[in-house]
This record gives sequence, structure tokens and C-alpha cells, in this order.
Amino acid sequence: MSEKQETQKDQEQVKDLKSTNVPESKINDPQPEEADLEHMKLTKSVEYEGVVYDQLVLNFDRLTGAAVTKAERLFRLKVPDHNNVQNAILSVTYWQILGSIAAGIPYEVVENMSMKDSIELVGRLKLFFEE
Repeated sequence: MSEKQETQKDQEQVKDLKSTNVPESKINDPQPEEADLEHMKLTKSVEYEGVVYDQLVLNFDRLTGAAVTKAERLFRLKVPDHNNVQNAILSVTYWQILGSIAAGIPYEVVENMSMKDSIELVGRLKLFFEE
């Protein structure tokens, strides 16, 4: 596809967006894949062992082979009836565990997060792995 065709396609997409009920200010908002995946503000603070967590900083460099092994081991403890690797990869619990490792926080903090924050954490990890 030529540059001119790509520009024309982009303009058509913007025109399509403007014809929907999406406010003008939302059209240019960054998409999740363009957003900062590493900094996550929690919608509700979590207190655990005297520490208040109101934001997370995800360091994806913490996700090493050893981290995966640790996540699998913890998954088996948390979900003993579904402890094979295939179930782990499909499980929200497994992704939450990886998220706690990336954030450098105890898994119990994630367990006490609001559902919205917990699912957002999982989504950020999955977006990181799709890059």
C-alpha cells in the first residue's frame, strides 16, 4: 500500500470515528497499545502489611525464566485442582501472579485489588507479551 493510500485510509478512519457518538476529545486518545504500560494508577488504594499501594510500576525485565517458574509454583498452590501448565496460561490467577512479580509486590496485594485494577493489570501484561 502506497503512502498516499495509507494517508487516505487514515483520513477515512478518522471520518468514521467522527460520525459515531465518540466525543472529539476521545478520537485522539492513545490506544491501550500506545499507552504507558509500565505505570498504573489504582482506582482504589490497597493496604497490605502497613504499606499503602496506590500505583504500580511494572518492570517487565523482572519477568525471567525464574519468574515463570515461581509463577507456576504459586499457581499450583493457589489453584490445586487446575494446576497443569495449559490451565495456568489461560488463568487470570496466573497472569495476576506474573503481574505481582513485574510490579515487585506481594501477590496478596493483587488479591486485594478492586476487580477493575486486577483485570487491568492482567491486560497490561498480555499487551506487553503481544508486542
